[in-house]
Amino acid sequence: IEQQQPTRTKQAHVNEEAVDAILLKIQKKLISRGVRGIISIAKSFRVIDDNNSHSIDFDEFRKAAKDFRFDLTDYEIEQAFVAFDRQNTGYIDYEEFIRTIRGNMNDKRKALVLQAFNILDKTKSGVIDIEDIKLKYNAKNHPDVQQGKKTEDEVILEFLETFESNHAYLNGENCDGKVTPEEFIDLKALMGDTSDNIPGVKGI
Repeated sequence: IEQQQPTRTKQAHVNEEAVDAILLKIQKKLISRGVRGIISIAKSFRVIDDNNSHSIDFDEFRKAAKDFRFDLTDYEIEQAFVAFDRQNTGYIDYEEFIRTIRGNMNDKRKALVLQAFNILDKTKSGVIDIEDIKLKYNAKNHPDVQQGKKTEDEVILEFLETFESNHAYLNGENCDGKVTPEEFIDLKALMGDTSDNIPGVKGI
């Protein structure tokens, strides 16, 4: 059976100045939602990606952009799609999307992030898990714990899931409550650092 090609306008000319402004709009939307905004993006891709190909076509991206309230015009959606579709395949790969938003982490920043990882890995197991976090942080004062909505363990596991979700989706894995160095680096790259011009979603 011949695969149906995605509905899409012909390859648009990329207006670099416009694309920069569009990416900034998307970044600001992610900032407004905090770190969980990245997880929401991953979940949106997962819902749309019925065949688990880790990619979506133009029509699906347009719907996702509106569902996620990026507040983009039709022209901006098309420009964003072209920018994210680096290989001009007619599809956006989730990794392409994240890489375009995130940029690349330089070696200096990566070394600092790994240093932070090692500090959090109190048990020196090579992963950050609930026991490590319990040794470093007290979740008793978390609003959801105080209001009886969640247990301390649930709050900590949710914190760990924040680091795992993006990496897990890219690699077709499930969250297991154990943050690896790669997962830690992935999220920190998305967070960025305004103090040293590290690419990433500023403000998260």
